[in-house]
Amino acid sequence: MGAKLTIFIIVSFMALDQFAQNSHCENITSELKFISHLYMNHYYNDAIFVLKNLDRKAVINCNQKDSVYFFMGKSFYKLHLHDSSIRYLNAIEPDFNKYLDAQFLNLRNFASLKKYKESMMLAQSVKTNDIIDNEIKWYSISSVLLLQRNLENYSQIRDNHTFYVLGDLMKKNDELYDKLYYKKPKSPFIAASLSAVIPGLGKMYANKPMEGISSFLITSMFAVFAYESIKKHGISDFKSIFFTSVFSFFYIGNIWGSVFAIKRSNTDFNNVIDHEIQHNLQLSIDAFYSN
Repeated sequence: MGAKLTIFIIVSFMALDQFAQNSHCENITSELKFISHLYMNHYYNDAIFVLKNLDRKAVINCNQKDSVYFFMGKSFYKLHLHDSSIRYLNAIEPDFNKYLDAQFLNLRNFASLKKYKESMMLAQSVKTNDIIDNEIKWYSISSVLLLQRNLENYSQIRDNHTFYVLGDLMKKNDELYDKLYYKKPKSPFIAASLSAVIPGLGKMYANKPMEGISSFLITSMFAVFAYESIKKHGISDFKSIFFTSVFSFFYIGNIWGSVFAIKRSNTDFNNVIDHEIQHNLQLSIDAFYSN
């Protein structure tokens, strides 16, 4: 009798434990559905708040850890908090059904942080037999190559791959490729030399005509004042020293200004190109993997 009672008690406790676990899993499933609702309605901060307050033990016991990490990574991705997004998406196991989505989102995360080497390695590691996924993989690789200014390898991909789903985006990247290929960066040395010969000419070379005219007029004005003062009062006169000093200041400043104008012009050009590449890459990833 005692043995039967013991067995009955043990079985009862096991049943209660299983019932409690099933109840916890139902709660976690319900919470995840609510989190999905928040995410789909763009309440990303609220989704993160709910995710952080889930019962961690229940999440693990109910095999929902990867789902939680995925929602966390996607929500941080949408908030452009790329470092946090990477941390959670990297924690997802390869057998998770959204693992490929996590890889593509992380690819974009690394590209946004200008970690192009990591982004390229992740894109190359993507393994898929799906035609669309494979097209997005090669589009992503080509985009990162543009960001790295590796025009030779970009051209090889264009020769070896045809893009159907992303054809329009690829045309935009081809236009950016042409701009990079035919663009000849202007030389700071040439700008400095031109401004040394004729003040303001270096800024005109940098496509800053109004700044060039302004530099020419101001520098020329003080050059005339210095010349007239030296002619009338001699080099040792206070006015001569003053106007000569002011002229030298503007003359040297005009040369350095031309150098920085060229550097700024080259930087601005590259920033515009990079912004467009990043935007096109985001469009391709978001269309398939962030919803």
